[in-house]
Parts: sequence; structure tokens; C-alpha cells
Amino acid sequence: MGLHGSTIFRAGIVWGIVAILLAIIGTALAPILPVVAGLTLATFAFTMAGVHYAAKASGDLLSSGLGGALAGVVAAILLLLIRLVPVLNLYLPTPIGTPTDLIGALIVGLLAGAAGGLAFNAIVQ
Repeated sequence: MGLHGSTIFRAGIVWGIVAILLAIIGTALAPILPVVAGLTLATFAFTMAGVHYAAKASGDLLSSGLGGALAGVVAAILLLLIRLVPVLNLYLPTPIGTPTDLIGALIVGLLAGAAGGLAFNAIVQ
């Protein structure tokens, strides 16, 4: 089992930026795009960070799940940090279900990223 740090950060940063864009788009689409059991567009981006990692870094089920979880955490923390910038906080909406504190971001990013990484590896296998 080997983890690729650069791939973890690349996937996390790419999908963290996508999460920010989806948060903005999601607010505009909120009236026609309901939240399903807490699954938001940001959670989707965290899951895709895990899928991205598992797709780029070939490995076993455990490394895909762990690397995907770490990539999801990076994406979630990036979304959380961008909300702490005072200038951007005025313009960046917070959809329902988006983590607003560090613990929430870590838990949601970890679980969604791990699910994405494990699911991708299970489908490929």
C-alpha cells in the first residue's frame, strides 16, 4: 500500500475549487435542486476528489479508500478556508449541508472521499 501525496493534494485542490463553484451555482439552482438527505453539490465534489485520487493512483482497496479520504479532506478544508476570507465570505453562499466548521469539514470530506475512492476501486476490480 502506497499513498501518493501529490495526487492527494492535486485531487483535493481541483475538487475543492469545483466545490466552491458548485456552492455558487447550487445557490442559484436551490429552488429547483433539492437537497437529498444532506447530499449537497459540495459533498458530491468531496466524493469526486476520492474518485479522482483512486483513478490516478493505482493501488489496492485500502490505499484507494485512504487516499480518497485524504483527498476529500483537502477539498473540504479548501472550501472551508475560502469561506474564512472576509472579502470572499460576502459573495460565497453557504448551501444547506455544507460544512461550516473544521470538524464538520473533516468528517464530511473524510467519509465522502473514502466512499468515492472505495467505490471507484470496487467498480474497476
